[in-house]
Amino acid sequence: MNELKGKKIALVVSKFYPDLSTQLVEGATNKYLEFGGEPQNLKRFDVPGSFEIPQVAQKLVESKQFHAIVCLGLVIRGETAHFDYVCDNVTRGVGEIAQDANIPVIFGVLTTNNKEQARERLGGSKGHKGEQAMEAALKMMKTLGEIQKLT
Repeated sequence: MNELKGKKIALVVSKFYPDLSTQLVEGATNKYLEFGGEPQNLKRFDVPGSFEIPQVAQKLVESKQFHAIVCLGLVIRGETAHFDYVCDNVTRGVGEIAQDANIPVIFGVLTTNNKEQARERLGGSKGHKGEQAMEAALKMMKTLGEIQKLT
């Protein structure tokens, strides 16, 4: 029996680096399908940048329409402190949402010094963070489901 049958997962995707975010989404989607997910149950919600991810993730949790939320994006260091502010906000925001949600809310946002480091985490020597984020969501769905059966 397919454990993912009927399970809806939301992807919240930063579009600031569209070429790289597309690779994150492809990895997450491939992993979802590999585990037996149904394409029509994977919904994508685009946001302008990683800073906006927590707001949309919170609204999706509140909608109670999804069994997991996977947040995907990239923040690449520039010449100013902007990197630090965005990283702090998205990390804290997604973490706070995850703590209070009754579903998995997964942090799949790359924070790198340059695009080359990002590419290494999108199928290069450092694995594929899109795939890893989706796999974390699927494993957490299973674990939280097991805990729910105990109560």
